[in-house]
Amino acid sequence: MEWVSEKEAVSAIKSFDRVFIHGGVATPQTLVKAMTERATELRNVEIVHLHTEGDAPYINPQYA
Repeated sequence: MEWVSEKEAVSAIKSFDRVFIHGGVATPQTLVKAMTERATELRNVEIVHLHTEGDAPYINPQYA
């Protein structure tokens, strides 16, 4: 396994993908932030989660 930066990790996400975000204390806040920083590049990415602990900026209307 090779470690990559959060920016490189979320670069695999494409428009129309479905992304599962693990919930509770295992929510990857760094990856969530990196993903939402790409919002202007992506369209119709479906976020699936059961319970997100901490900030969830992807629910803001600007990312809809």
